Amino acid sequence: MIIRDDRILDPTPRGNRVIWRYLTLEKFLDLILNSELFFTNLTRLTDKYEGTMYESNYRIAMSAAKKYDNSKEVIEEIIQEQREINNLRNFTLVNCWTLKRHESFALWKIYVGNGPGVAIRTTISNLKRSINETKQNFDEDISLAEVKYKDKLDYSFSRIEATITKKPYYDFENEMRLIIFNFPLTDDGYEVPYDLTIGRKVKINTEILISSLYISPFINQNYRQTVFDTIVKLAPFLKSRLKESDINDQ
Repeated sequence: MIIRDDRILDPTPRGNRVIWRYLTLEKFLDLILNSELFFTNLTRLTDKYEGTMYESNYRIAMSAAKKYDNSKEVIEEIIQEQREINNLRNFTLVNCWTLKRHESFALWKIYVGNGPGVAIRTTISNLKRSINETKQNFDEDISLAEVKYKDKLDYSFSRIEATITKKPYYDFENEMRLIIFNFPLTDDGYEVPYDLTIGRKVKINTEILISSLYISPFINQNYRQTVFDTIVKLAPFLKSRLKESDINDQ
């Protein structure tokens, strides 16, 4: 398993940049107990534009096609290209982080809510090492890219652009994502030992991955010590890395 460094996705965020991931306690305990990160199928995300050719790109391409003498054939090619790009989202897996330097009140609320949860603070370099230095049950290349927030794709007929572009109203996420590009078996794809429609787990070294771990500021005070003790019992190395959130909002 290798996170690619060949910059097929541009821009590739610098390795020393701080990244965060907000998790409910349930998801975090699963990560710690199994030493795995989950890559979800792109179609399972709530944003239904994920991985698709945007309608604005489609309209621009169709408008340009009508200027050709063989416009009918060009239009058919555009329709086919759109179908192929939209279909490939079914074969794309992602694991998402945020590139903010500090905690985010909004992201706590969106991804954890008022229940028990944590935020992992680390760097891109640590994330890459935690995967690259860990033996996997099944190896696949992983790409890494910073998400762009635009109303249209920079390149209309690009699966990569469709995967790393989101609508501007999501720009508060400041997202970076790890991506696994699969292909249909008819297009040189390969059999995978997991349910591609759901996603896969990738082995990680949690001691390398987690620089600091922040307890949710919204956990009930009576429950906070229990969460702290549970985490330390399961992963003693985290005792010195546990942090209290700076957020004080009741």
